[in-house]
Amino acid sequence: MADPASVAGDARSKPRRSGFGRRFALCVGFFLFGILTVFALNGALREREPTLGEAVTLRHAPECEVLFIGSSFVGLQVLNAVVDAEAARLGYSLHSCKYAQVALFGFELRYRLERLLAFDWPQLKLVVVDLQRADVEMRPANWWNPRHVEWHSVDVLPWVWRRYLRDPRELAETLPVVRVELLHVLARYARAGDGLERLQELELARRLGFLASRAPELPARMAPGKPAARHGSAGKRQRVKEQAAHTRRISKLRAARRGFRERREHADSEWPMDLRRAVRGHGHEALFFYAPAWVARPMPEPAAEDGLIVLDFQDLDQYPYLYERRVRGFTQHLTPEGSARFSKAISRRLIEIWDRWH
Repeated sequence: MADPASVAGDARSKPRRSGFGRRFALCVGFFLFGILTVFALNGALREREPTLGEAVTLRHAPECEVLFIGSSFVGLQVLNAVVDAEAARLGYSLHSCKYAQVALFGFELRYRLERLLAFDWPQLKLVVVDLQRADVEMRPANWWNPRHVEWHSVDVLPWVWRRYLRDPRELAETLPVVRVELLHVLARYARAGDGLERLQELELARRLGFLASRAPELPARMAPGKPAARHGSAGKRQRVKEQAAHTRRISKLRAARRGFRERREHADSEWPMDLRRAVRGHGHEALFFYAPAWVARPMPEPAAEDGLIVLDFQDLDQYPYLYERRVRGFTQHLTPEGSARFSKAISRRLIEIWDRWH
């Protein structure tokens, strides 16, 4: 028979162990709640802070009337000083500015557009968008890159859902990528990689300071300097070879555009319409342009809503001077002379549209 004293002792000890367990669980719960709250507040405050790249553009926000936004083509080929000078030559006072990132398209473009327009733009009348494809390919090499994590806000989820519904691949192939997209959303709100991002911004700040102290330089393959001297028969053969390659590119681009017309093939207009709705939501107007690149793109299908404007600088008949060999680099970009030609051309088109709207 059990000793009554030991039974009483056991009975008294059990509540103490149970109470300790509850207190420990509450402490852990409050600790985790506090950590999550700090992360959430930090994220909410950080959402309102411009990145260094955005801050460079936002310096011009008080006087900017036309904002160009897009990929590296905007960064290298849209020369704001030339755009404004051409408008002044035509009798218009115009102040333009730009925001550009390498490979800025898809939802990241929309995310960046919304972030920029959330700030005050007292003079802004028009947003000009470099129209690229709507999708962003989530390559494994870019997974957990701070830039990719940043634009995976909650707003990306409906876009991801629609994107993968249109994906022709089997569900078993797309599900792992969807899972990675969702994990990027969680990583963003957990502020994962904040330390790495801060270090990268410090490096960017150093580079921006360096560039501010001297004239920016284009990559060597796009710079206008003198070509290497090529004399004799070898140099002549090289020049003939380069001209033949350029001619083939022109023929290929013409054939692709002719095929679009013959097949009545159009790009989906929902993507530019969605971007325009985002811009109009901030009280501004938007138009789009196709850069004079070598990759042919069909024009958007006739929109149900009137007024969607896409400037087609791939039109070889209207803009042959943007495809002359002397203004083409070895990539999709233009030389500095080509950049000046393009900037003048888009300035003239903007003035034409401006006159129609007013």
